[in-house]
Amino acid sequence: MLVRRAQSAFDSVVAAGDLGFPLVRYNSPLPKSSAAKMSKLDQILVLDPPVDLKFKGPFTDVVTTNLKLKNPSDRKVCFKVKTTAPRRYCVRPNSGVIDPGATVIISVMLQPFDYDPNEKSKHKFMVQTIFAPSTVSDMDPLWKEAKPDDLMDSKLRCVFELPSENDKVVRGAAAH
Repeated sequence: MLVRRAQSAFDSVVAAGDLGFPLVRYNSPLPKSSAAKMSKLDQILVLDPPVDLKFKGPFTDVVTTNLKLKNPSDRKVCFKVKTTAPRRYCVRPNSGVIDPGATVIISVMLQPFDYDPNEKSKHKFMVQTIFAPSTVSDMDPLWKEAKPDDLMDSKLRCVFELPSENDKVVRGAAAH
């Protein structure tokens, strides 16, 4: 529910024509993809892991992995975590504010499912961030009114791993 609410808040970012001032067009504009890349801010947070969220089965129970977000800057940073598969994951906390120099641990819980090793996971996560204004009380308007040039994001893909036979033996021995 919170992820869905955050998604709709993000989707309602003000369109360029609604900003209250006329847009200026140049005779030879850059392609949209090039213009977007030039104006996009680099992610300020340091993510650990930086690329892949690994979930180790068996997947008959909830499998949890952690994502560490570190703020190395001298400013507060607001974040929110989104996924391409919101019904398959529970993310806590899924949004918040990180103080300068602080670290937040995000728990990403994969809900039980029938794992098929031949099926490649296309699930992805995006950590979206923006520098916090001096006073942040309600984050919904902050995200709704955010200019695309002020947003930073990082994308992670999900990797599902089955335990090896050695892991099963070790776990079985530890249980006795």
